[in-house]
Amino acid sequence: MKASGVSEELLQKVQSIMSWPATEEDYIRAGAVIPDEVVRNVMAVGTTQECRDKVAEYIDAGVTCPILYPMMDDIKPVVDAFADWRE
Repeated sequence: MKASGVSEELLQKVQSIMSWPATEEDYIRAGAVIPDEVVRNVMAVGTTQECRDKVAEYIDAGVTCPILYPMMDDIKPVVDAFADWRE
């Protein structure tokens, strides 16, 4: 995780919060200790354009198969956001 800028201290803190399998409460507690900057460094989050831009950054950096994993039940907005992307 060094390349992502996530400190060992933060990783240990999150690991101490999370159980397996993780519960919704675990995610909420862990989310409270993870700075927004870390989230934006390792995930494509935000508006449709912000997500597209972040995925483009990954591709420009050499990622050949970005994995889009929606964190919500309704995945249609994510499918729609990338359906015609880079045509």
